[in-house]
Amino acid sequence: MITVNTGRQDPYGYQDFGSSQRTVGQALIHLLSAELGFGGQVVDISDTKVVVHTSIFNYTDVSEFGGSTEEMIPLLQAVYFFLRGLNEHGSRMREQVNEQIGKIFGDEDGRVKPLFLSMAAPMMLGQARVRVAMLLSLGVTDVSDINATQGMELGDIVAIWELSQSESDMSFQEVLAAVA
Repeated sequence: MITVNTGRQDPYGYQDFGSSQRTVGQALIHLLSAELGFGGQVVDISDTKVVVHTSIFNYTDVSEFGGSTEEMIPLLQAVYFFLRGLNEHGSRMREQVNEQIGKIFGDEDGRVKPLFLSMAAPMMLGQARVRVAMLLSLGVTDVSDINATQGMELGDIVAIWELSQSESDMSFQEVLAAVA
C-alpha cells in the first residue's frame, strides 16, 4: 500500500487534508492524473517517496506519496516517463498546445492573454502525456497495446494491469484482449 499525504498551502496558511492508504494503481492514477497531469512539479523524490506541488492561483496542493522501495517502482517510473516525454517532445507539444489555446481563448488574431497560457498550458501538456507514462510505468511497451487502450479510463487500465499481476498465467495483453 502507498501512503498519500495531502494538503494545501494558501495565503492563510497550510491545511492538512490527512493521509490515506491506496493501492499502487490508485496512487498511480492520483499521481499522474490529479497532480502531474495538472502541471504539478516534483519537488522531492527518493526510492521511497515522491512529493509533488501543484499550483493554481494562490494555492499550492502538496501531495506526498510514500511506500516501500518495491511498491514505489511504478510511481517512480511514471515520473520518469512523464518528465522524459516533456524533455524529448516538449517544444513540439508546447507549440501544439499554444496553438490549441489560441483557438480556444485567443482573439481574432490568435493572441492569448498570459493568464490563459499560464493556467491552461500545464494542464493540456500534462494530460497529453498521462496515459503513455502510466502504460510505460506498468511495463506496457507495445505500441498496439498502447493504442488499444485509447478511450479507456485510467482506472480501467489499472484494473487490467492489476488483474494481469494477480493472474500469473495471463499477461497484460491477454487480459486486455479478454475484456475487449
